[in-house]
Amino acid sequence: MASIKYWRLYLLSVVLGIGGSLQYGIQVSVIAAPAVHIQRFVNYTWMWRYGSPVEESSNQIIWSFIVAVLSLGAWAGAVHSGSLPVKYGRKKALLINNVVAIVAAVLMLLSRVARSFEMILLGRFLYGYNVGLGLSVHLMYLGESSPKELRGFMALTGSIFIGLGKVLGQTIGIKELLGTEGTWPYLLAVSGLPAIFQFITLLLFPESPRYTYIDKGDAEASKRALRWLWQEDDLKVELDDMQKERESAQGQKAKTVKDVATAHLGIPCAGIQFCGINALYFYVFDIFRESGVPESQMQYLAIGVGATELIAISLCSFLIDRAGRKKLMGYGYLLMGITMAILTAMLTIKVGLLNY
Repeated sequence: MASIKYWRLYLLSVVLGIGGSLQYGIQVSVIAAPAVHIQRFVNYTWMWRYGSPVEESSNQIIWSFIVAVLSLGAWAGAVHSGSLPVKYGRKKALLINNVVAIVAAVLMLLSRVARSFEMILLGRFLYGYNVGLGLSVHLMYLGESSPKELRGFMALTGSIFIGLGKVLGQTIGIKELLGTEGTWPYLLAVSGLPAIFQFITLLLFPESPRYTYIDKGDAEASKRALRWLWQEDDLKVELDDMQKERESAQGQKAKTVKDVATAHLGIPCAGIQFCGINALYFYVFDIFRESGVPESQMQYLAIGVGATELIAISLCSFLIDRAGRKKLMGYGYLLMGITMAILTAMLTIKVGLLNY
């Protein structure tokens, strides 16, 4: 009965996931498939402008910037994730964020017509901003709209949508769909569709109840939002809890990026980012090519990489409450370290054999 009672909350988690974490997964994985086509486009644009082909080293630098600028945009979005949701609210911040993604999609669509690889760079930066802001506000909004007994599970949906996004980005990038010379602008613009979907559907949902009460002091609006999302009338415990939090937060300054960066919470977050998983997705085809994988099989193997991560995420969602957060993370890092050591050793042996 509880699951039926919270069906609107579950629906909200889907809407937030599609426009939030899913976008991150798509942008991490979708850029690998059209790599060759984009580099050809850069060369074509260069020849059209200057009458000679671009040097291979310069082409690689431009391509590296196209890949890496997503992270720069994500940093900018993450920086604003502390101020925009407070100033405009969680819901409006996401609506604004969707507009950013739609603009990025339009830039991607028009880049080939305009003969401008700079539009791809700008589009990737805006996608990064969308990802950095959306990923943060997604979990913030969902956590503040959920009852205590469901907040842990709802937080896990973010990782699940990231995994889904990675698989989706790799799947639509195969040559049978959008991974061709003629369709790569549509592939890069695909994130505009989740943004449009979330922009339209999010209008049907209320603002975060905790934000409405704690930040805005509107107890009645918060109560209406909770009643609509949770389908229950007895909200005294939750409202009392928010009142206590509002009183304790009086006079406190909002946390800054510096505060978060210097906190111990930055250590596990940094570990996740420095493990190299994003680089694997960005350059998965180059890695397969260096490993001797036939070109015809690379796209399907890439989908397998994404599917493996999605399966691992799904398994962890069931194990996390049983094994515990700290233990599961510790063993995960240990296994990752062993795997990296084996990979490094095997690559060293391979290079040695080739030189021999």
